[in-house]
Amino acid sequence: AVPPTQPLKLSTVLGSMKAKSLENRPLFVRLTLTFALLVAVNSLLGLGGGAGIALSLGVSLLLQVVYIGMVSAMVDRSGPAASAGELWAVVRPVLATAVWTALVFFLSVLIGSLLVVLGLVVATIWFVAIQAVVVERLSVFESLRRSQELVRGNFWRVFGVMLCVILFSLGAVLLASLVASPLGTGAAGVAVTSFLIALVVYPFNALAPACAYQLLVAGQAEEPAGEPGPPEA
Repeated sequence: AVPPTQPLKLSTVLGSMKAKSLENRPLFVRLTLTFALLVAVNSLLGLGGGAGIALSLGVSLLLQVVYIGMVSAMVDRSGPAASAGELWAVVRPVLATAVWTALVFFLSVLIGSLLVVLGLVVATIWFVAIQAVVVERLSVFESLRRSQELVRGNFWRVFGVMLCVILFSLGAVLLASLVASPLGTGAAGVAVTSFLIALVVYPFNALAPACAYQLLVAGQAEEPAGEPGPPEA
């Protein structure tokens, strides 16, 4: 049986997010700006009608998965990453698996959201599935099981981290919409709004599960206090 992880603290996750972003600040800023620009360009595809909207959604999912994967690879390193190419080299071999994992995650949460509570439960237990793909090179369903194992014993704490991500994202979307509102709903307004949202939301949404994953893995590796370790062979 997989041992439950040690208690996860929101303050520890936030502290780890701050430390990792500062440790990799130049690269992290360049990476985020690049993806925010790509998101802004991609948002213009949605202005082209049904086919454009479908294409934009597909590209948006791909951009999110690549960014989350690269940030997860960055957080997994013991020191600062050398370049974006180095992070991409980690993500590229498992990109298809990560995309399928994200699709299963989002569709399951969407279906579960019809019952509200079920959607939140699914989102919580699979919160670090993509990180398991990138770091442990697991398959789609192996990564979902791995995430569930890591979250076990920390469900409400992981739920708290996820809730912070949701509330922060909603606040960022509202703020970006207000800032860009003078530009209207045309191409300029859509592009600027998308850029601002990605610039703020992408880092938080990628760092939170990446750091939570690392802390959950580290907590699972620790022996519970007062319990003897396994006998030596």
